[in-house]
Amino acid sequence: MPTLAPAIDANAREALAPTDGAAPTATLGSCKAQKRLRRILVHIDDASSAVLRLVSARTLAGVFDAGLLACYCTTPSAKWHALEVGLTLRGIDRCDEEDYARGRAAYDAFAQTCERLSDVDWLDLCGEPEQAFEREALYADYLVLQRPDRLNHVAGVSASFVDHVLVRSGRPAVVLPPRGVLRQMPRTVAIAWTESPAAARALASAMPLLREARNVHIIGCGEGAYSSVAGLAARLEARGSVPRSHILEDAGSDLGIPLLNCAARLGADLLVMGCFGHSQTRERVLGGASRTALDRAPMPLLVAH
Repeated sequence: MPTLAPAIDANAREALAPTDGAAPTATLGSCKAQKRLRRILVHIDDASSAVLRLVSARTLAGVFDAGLLACYCTTPSAKWHALEVGLTLRGIDRCDEEDYARGRAAYDAFAQTCERLSDVDWLDLCGEPEQAFEREALYADYLVLQRPDRLNHVAGVSASFVDHVLVRSGRPAVVLPPRGVLRQMPRTVAIAWTESPAAARALASAMPLLREARNVHIIGCGEGAYSSVAGLAARLEARGSVPRSHILEDAGSDLGIPLLNCAARLGADLLVMGCFGHSQTRERVLGGASRTALDRAPMPLLVAH
């Protein structure tokens, strides 16, 4: 049965290269001792950028001494072909061989990337990708996902996969841009702050990262932004951070673009925010900060629904 070498492009090869000849490390402080994270679940599919998710998950797992579970989850080839032209028995056998080869290539990339980790597992899920992954996500502390490359979408999952997982699992997730990667822990973290349950959940999940960050920025907007940002700043200072506050003035109805521009100007390696405070349907039709950020953010996001 045919096997394929893992498709790793230039960006992925650079990400795989250890920093200074060693595995990715960061200042651990008290975080590693406290083991704030127990299990990081990373979604793996057939896209070449899946290895960037593995590298990012490896970074998080290494710093926080957390277990890593790589979950390979795609739609079987037979289903895609059946929807298009129908299949004969021979066609089904050929699709099975293709699926095996793609799965083997993904596993080889996983083994290469995570060989230095002690607590790491591989899981090959069957069934509908969204439902199967959402079920597994319920037992994870963090998810590592990636926004699909809409110009080259060959991942084997739907373009709405990330949205479905975020909403239905309720777990905090690091969402990478299409070619994004976390090779080391974020040094500059921006928090998009509103006094909402989703933003509070995102903030709580980001606290271990904030303690390790060199720079923390709070970005507020809308009515009551000054008081809410001041309140958060005081609470973060009490926990040892020294945040800087920023208010978006006259941002308009869609705060997404001003928010992303502000985070980029601040040099943020990570943007923390609640997502889908409004319904997904409303955000698709009228727009919204979370929809814009998930579609266009140039930096990784840490989001919670």
